[in-house]
Amino acid sequence: MADKLIQLTSNHSVMASDILGVEVNCNGYIVVTTSTGKHHADAGYGEMTYQARDRLINEINKALE
Repeated sequence: MADKLIQLTSNHSVMASDILGVEVNCNGYIVVTTSTGKHHADAGYGEMTYQARDRLINEINKALE
């Protein structure tokens, strides 16, 4: 298993193996749950919230292959 850093914001990254879940909350924010707590993730320029969530999930899955 290759473990890689996943960038959540321009200032914050976490290891893929530390991520427990990714969701969009009722306010439209992407929330990433790790073993140390909850973190917000940013959508890319021109990217919709659910597109960003799907991109993050794909990045995490590829990093853990």
